[in-house]
Amino acid sequence: MSTLLKDLIHIPTTTGDEDYVLRLTDSVGTESAVASTLDDYVVTDKIRDAFSSALNLVAEAITTDTSKGAFLAGSFGSGKSHFMAVLHAILRHEPLARKKTELQGVITQYDPQLREKNILPLAFHLLGANTMEEALFSGYIRQIQELHPGTTLPALHDSDNLLVDAEQMRTRLGDDAFFAGLGGGEDATGDDPWGSVVGTGTWDTERYSRARAASPDSEIRRELVTALVENYFPSYTRQAEYVDIDTGLQEIADHAALLGYDAVVLFLDELVLWLAFAVNDAAFFRRESQKLTKLVESSIGHRRIPLISFIARQMDLRQWFAEAGSTGAEQEALDRAFNHQSGRFSEVTLGDDNLAHVAHQRLLKPKDAEAERIINEAFDRLERRPEVWDVLLDGINTDEKHRGADEAAFRLTYPFSPALISTLRSLAGVMQRERTALKVMQQMLVDRRDELTVDDLIPVGDAFSYLVSGQDPLDSAHSALFRAGRSLYGDKFLPLIRETHNLSAADMSAGGAVPRGYAMDDRLAKTLLLSAIARDVPALRDLTTTRLASLNHGSITTPLPGNEASVVRAKINTGAPPSPSCT
Repeated sequence: MSTLLKDLIHIPTTTGDEDYVLRLTDSVGTESAVASTLDDYVVTDKIRDAFSSALNLVAEAITTDTSKGAFLAGSFGSGKSHFMAVLHAILRHEPLARKKTELQGVITQYDPQLREKNILPLAFHLLGANTMEEALFSGYIRQIQELHPGTTLPALHDSDNLLVDAEQMRTRLGDDAFFAGLGGGEDATGDDPWGSVVGTGTWDTERYSRARAASPDSEIRRELVTALVENYFPSYTRQAEYVDIDTGLQEIADHAALLGYDAVVLFLDELVLWLAFAVNDAAFFRRESQKLTKLVESSIGHRRIPLISFIARQMDLRQWFAEAGSTGAEQEALDRAFNHQSGRFSEVTLGDDNLAHVAHQRLLKPKDAEAERIINEAFDRLERRPEVWDVLLDGINTDEKHRGADEAAFRLTYPFSPALISTLRSLAGVMQRERTALKVMQQMLVDRRDELTVDDLIPVGDAFSYLVSGQDPLDSAHSALFRAGRSLYGDKFLPLIRETHNLSAADMSAGGAVPRGYAMDDRLAKTLLLSAIARDVPALRDLTTTRLASLNHGSITTPLPGNEASVVRAKINTGAPPSPSCT
């Protein structure tokens, strides 16, 4: 009997929503978070090159005293947030980062420019912010308060100037008169016995000082601004606005310099995705996208220290606009917006081709040398006939942009074929972060944990249930494809497969054993649907019966080896299940 795969690699019994999903702002705050981030991180040659490019950008900005920026480009699951978290640790000179063997060479390379520099790396999560100013300035204040408790904060909020005016009035009036007019003093609560309990109406030196030192979005700060407006500055009406982006970034540079920093590095997670979510709000997109320029260029004078920005770019927004069905005018406006930035921002690319190495280290690593030997022997037993092997390697429909995988890459991801990896990568790339390719791979292993053996190759058709049947993609065009696929499967294919095997919906919901051949028919149907949805996967393009059988290699058994395509052809032509069984 073949060995269960769970005895050779670690397969958890359950999965969590956040498995293999890293949120940048949660991964840099504590020593334990940094340790976990570095411990999990897989460094390939291409990733090492990406770190070299990023560190070179920081070194160049400091050497030339010039603000710079770069887009960190890659699809969902390519590791952008993880990359930024590790780069954050390197720039903080974290000892654990320097101990990461695979990174020691590139860190040492840039030590002459960076080792003695005091760099302030800051992490920002853009999703949910109303404006770029809100995200950057509130994030700066929060992180500075954590790093430097009690320090004087920069004037990033409109109400900061109000507090300056208030201090001048306090000096002129004296504390007794000032706090009495503000609603303080011994009799401040007046006829309201609850005033001191609910925290309104009573102002003294201690509470006033706490409110001045608090962040603009804190409750006590808002209460102070309200009291000042009502009692001293009735013409002031703005309480929740930040200064403009240019002024605020200048303030940040000045403030960080006074704290002794040589540069500020801004890690802007999901900024481009944040813009993409507002693709139909032309005014918002135009206003916020134009602010990207200000990250690297100031119109109000030279910054005291350089700001270096790394912007996570999940996708090309030109593609987003096209797939969302936007007009040519909208795409033209988008092109102008990003062409305007092309000379200002460099690009650090995290390609999807790192997935095989990451999956092997984090998901498919053998438990020991004996387990590795058994897995390698199973891999070596795989069918090598060209009509099967080339398809599994995703080596069909190759061109200059796509060459397929090689045997070494396949060995890393076994029991997932390169063709299946390509399918997961394609569809997971347009999904929410909870559906990264690595996360889907883990779920597929968990669901078959008690039955999957070392000799089982996971069929491509299985991807349908984990991607198309799950959460909708981010853009409307792919959402429409997914909905059409689900509808065709549920309304047409599934009833036909049930009828073929004399099953009712009640039989299926009861969870009993299904007839031999049912799973094979189901996978073939799902693969056909995937070929219409994952249009950029070469192995799924221009399907033939031979290729359809090879994509689900191992699911179809026949008395005569190599006769799988005939089985598939008979099913497609007749709709009736031939005698071969499914495993």
